[in-house]
Amino acid sequence: MTMLKPILIVLTAAAGGPPHLSLAPAETAEECLGRAAVLGRVLTEAETEIHAIRCGATSLAVEPYVPGAEASAYVHRWRVEIGEDAAEIAPLAEGEACEASEGVFCAVSAQAVIGAE
Repeated sequence: MTMLKPILIVLTAAAGGPPHLSLAPAETAEECLGRAAVLGRVLTEAETEIHAIRCGATSLAVEPYVPGAEASAYVHRWRVEIGEDAAEIAPLAEGEACEASEGVFCAVSAQAVIGAE
């Protein structure tokens, strides 16, 4: 059975390109919600355009988030679906199509999948 762990999903606008995705695993749903609240305030104060900040659950392990990554590091493509009460993330394979629509984002991240739990 696959073990799902809480993960903070942050989608922000990027100048002239697809949204940027940042991911931060959490130990508990409560920890994730606390991080989301703090980060939301920080990004708002920095006048960063936020598409979404949500807690979701995943079996994927991802590289650690590194603040201030260069734009050229955002090479990992992801499909992110944001609902009212849930969020789903899926890495995209090389050349795999992604179509953005209401609540669906085709994003890029500096973080790659490093395994599954």
